[in-house]
Amino acid sequence: MDDSATSHSLLGELLMSLDRNEDARAEFMKSQELLPPDNQDIHLEASIEAGLGNVSMRQQKFEDAIPHYQRVAEILPDYTGIWFSLGFANRLLGRLDEAETYYQRALKEEATDVRIYSELTAIYMQRAETNKAQLLLENALRQYPETAYLHALLASVLAEKGDRRQAQRHLEEAERIDPESDFIPAVRQQIATTRKRV
Repeated sequence: MDDSATSHSLLGELLMSLDRNEDARAEFMKSQELLPPDNQDIHLEASIEAGLGNVSMRQQKFEDAIPHYQRVAEILPDYTGIWFSLGFANRLLGRLDEAETYYQRALKEEATDVRIYSELTAIYMQRAETNKAQLLLENALRQYPETAYLHALLASVLAEKGDRRQAQRHLEEAERIDPESDFIPAVRQQIATTRKRV
């Protein structure tokens, strides 16, 4: 009944939530076609581009997702999660330098998103830059000392560095803050495995 860009975009979101990715893509494309040439609604345009990028990511077409995310960043730089999405797509393509740059920008926009710290830590550990990973997490904990995940992540980095005492201290702090965390047992296992290797 309402053949508008907004309606097709909303239908695209719904179809994506139902894992009907090709149908979702078709709706986002239709929505894009219905945008007027002098479109003033940058939020709608950004939403459509993000939707197309998200569909590509779900279909593991990471290269295809990037131009859509870049367009969002260009027209609406404070769009929630866009810098993280650009970082994630690039990391999955093995472009660690680009991914790091986007994640650093993401930190400026959404410093409380623990996924960003996790991703940057993974990049630094992959490059064997354990000191950089440690510094990142220590700085984060100065700002957010009651974040269990950050304590556990730092414990993981310290365990890899062989500093089991400090690793154990941060793991205990993580457990104090969030005893139900699913991540803590995995880090505890990592520390135990590291001890056996030494």
